[in-house]
Amino acid sequence: MSVLIGEAGSTSKIPSFPLASGGGKGGVDGEKRKEVMNRKKKFHLRVRGVICDGENVLVARVKDGNYCFLPGGHHEIGESLADALVREIREELGMSATVKQYLGVVENGWQEEDAYHYEINHIFAVEVPFLNAKTNPRAEEDHLEFFWTTPDKFEKDNLLPAIIRPTLSGGGKGTME
Repeated sequence: MSVLIGEAGSTSKIPSFPLASGGGKGGVDGEKRKEVMNRKKKFHLRVRGVICDGENVLVARVKDGNYCFLPGGHHEIGESLADALVREIREELGMSATVKQYLGVVENGWQEEDAYHYEINHIFAVEVPFLNAKTNPRAEEDHLEFFWTTPDKFEKDNLLPAIIRPTLSGGGKGTME
């Protein structure tokens, strides 16, 4: 996994993807790489929003799930990343949103049943009027629920991908290695 979260123009070192060849840090070589590459693969291009009220961060969870994630979802061909995030927030929360700033990208991969999933998450700071940490917003999609959490609860709430936790704890700015 690798991540780059930062302001435009900042220079950051991006670790190599775990399946990278050529001996990159964290790369998987030889038989293990062949095993992973021979599995069914699914690619996801996603957009995610960091919606804050003070130190509180809004997260989503699949009902009865054991992890949470930033609001957002899949990018659809033909729309900009920002438009995709506005659409996803409208679909999930029934609210209009304003994309404020691009924060960076998170690369993530995991095995699920018979397929290996690989995702690129584009992360943005987002403003949603009328949302505040006093009340959990109602989800427009039956399979989701939303709640507010704080950096000291990211591990307990199992915020995924886990690699983003330290950056969000720092207010959504900076670089993680």
